[in-house]
Amino acid sequence: ITIAHITTQTAQQMYLLGEDSATGENFSHRKDWIIDIMAHQSLFMAIDILRFAIMDNHVHFLLRTRPDIVRGWSDQEVARNYLQLCPRYNRRRKVDGKWVYEAREPRQCDIDEIVNDKNKLKKIRQKLSSLSFWMQLLKQKVARRANLEVQKEGETKGAFWKGRFHMTVIHSREYLLACAVYIDLNPYRAKMTDSLEGYQYTSVYM
Repeated sequence: ITIAHITTQTAQQMYLLGEDSATGENFSHRKDWIIDIMAHQSLFMAIDILRFAIMDNHVHFLLRTRPDIVRGWSDQEVARNYLQLCPRYNRRRKVDGKWVYEAREPRQCDIDEIVNDKNKLKKIRQKLSSLSFWMQLLKQKVARRANLEVQKEGETKGAFWKGRFHMTVIHSREYLLACAVYIDLNPYRAKMTDSLEGYQYTSVYM
C-alpha cells in the first residue's frame, strides 16, 4: 500500500482548467470532467482518493493504492474492470444533432481472452492499483476531450499537460496530515475563495 501526493500541471501553466484573464476564455467546465473521470475510475480501480484540489492550471491528488483489494478480485472481475476502463468497442448515438460515442459493455469473449492469458492478466491486476495507470488514463481522457472541444471551434489542438506528473511518496502520519492540509488550503492561498467551503472543486468541499 502506497500513499502519494501527486501534482500535474497544464502545458506552459496555461489556464486550461479555468478562466484566463488575458484572453477572456473560461474553461472551468473542464474541472467537472476531472470529477466525473475520477468517479468513474474509482469504480473499477483499487485507488482511494484521500484528497484532491483542481485548480485553474494544475491539479493536486492525495491517493492511496489498495493492491490488497485487487488481490481479492477474481480473474473475471479483473478482466471486466479493465475493459470498463479501456473499452475495446464504442457505440454511437445522436444527442441534439451530434454524435456521442459511448463505451459498450465488455463482451464475455474479451473477458475470457484476458483471463486465459495469465501474463496479461498479471499485468492488468497490477495496473488496477497503479498510480501511474490512474494518472495516465485521467490525463489522456481530459486531453482528448479538450482537443476535441477546440477542434469543433476551429482552433488548433496541442499538448494539454506539461510532461507526466510529479509524485511524492508519504511515509509518516505527520507528513500525511500536513499534505492533506496543504491540498485543502490550495484555493484559499490562491485567493480563489475566503473559506474552505467556498470552492467546489476540492475534496474538502465535497
